[in-house]
Amino acid sequence: MRSGRGLESGPALQLNKVTWSAPLIPNGEIERYEIRMPDPRIPHADIVALNRTITSLVPYTNYSITVLACSGGGGYVGGCTESLPTSVTTLPTVPQGLASLSVVAISESFLAVSWRPPSRPNGPNVRYELLRRKTQQPLASRPPEDFNRWYHVYAGDKLFHEDKGLSRYTWYEYQLSVHNDVGYASGEPAVGVTLAGPPHTPANVSALVLNHTAVLVNWTTPTLQDLQGRAELYFLTVNSSQESQTLRLDPSATSFVISDLQPSTEYTLSLTVSNGAHSITSPESAVLTSLHSALFAEIKVAEAEGRID
Repeated sequence: MRSGRGLESGPALQLNKVTWSAPLIPNGEIERYEIRMPDPRIPHADIVALNRTITSLVPYTNYSITVLACSGGGGYVGGCTESLPTSVTTLPTVPQGLASLSVVAISESFLAVSWRPPSRPNGPNVRYELLRRKTQQPLASRPPEDFNRWYHVYAGDKLFHEDKGLSRYTWYEYQLSVHNDVGYASGEPAVGVTLAGPPHTPANVSALVLNHTAVLVNWTTPTLQDLQGRAELYFLTVNSSQESQTLRLDPSATSFVISDLQPSTEYTLSLTVSNGAHSITSPESAVLTSLHSALFAEIKVAEAEGRID
């Protein structure tokens, strides 16, 4: 059995439906068809129905479609012939596969917002629209008038926006809409926070000697206004004539015990508080550790025996 002749013309696509005509000279019985996009390849065993609805195609995508007709019969092995290709573009729809926004704080008044193109634009003339609203402003003396109000801050085809002129240490929420000529889709909101400002007032620090090798340091957390932001980290610096050390402390701490100190030694202590962008250091506090208990007892004995005045 010879292979059937090529189909006289290529298939036709209406929406997602492919139709074709049977070969003029089948050269045997038509046993099956195969629709090639070329990928995917879809088997079609119903030789009477010369059409097939194709699903899961990508919108606004070019496909080159052919139909393979295979014949056989009479105990003979037939062959297959492929039609001429038909080029077709699926219909567009709204964009899909929107990536997350990236919001990076540059300064107290500047947030850089960027994004990637959608993984499936699904249509021509892709463009972007960026919205912004203010959600928190802890340093404001009263609720701002623009609180929770959406503003259009960018429209165009770029993949970034430099948002300047913002308020210090303020939370902003952004949402990106991706448009094409069919419609638009909106992504998930993203939050950015402008940087804190230079602090006004340091922490108030006090120290208490616990014993000959330990000192308890206490401090009060500066207010938002004093710090122009929240405490992000503390650095406790301990200096003496013999040694120096800096300890990194959690922002929730308000006290710390310094141990392993030398007896009867003067130390200076200072506390630096960082708000993430700036820092401020307290004035130094001097503290003198006590004598070792054994040495203190020996001195008392010597006094009692009259060996020292």
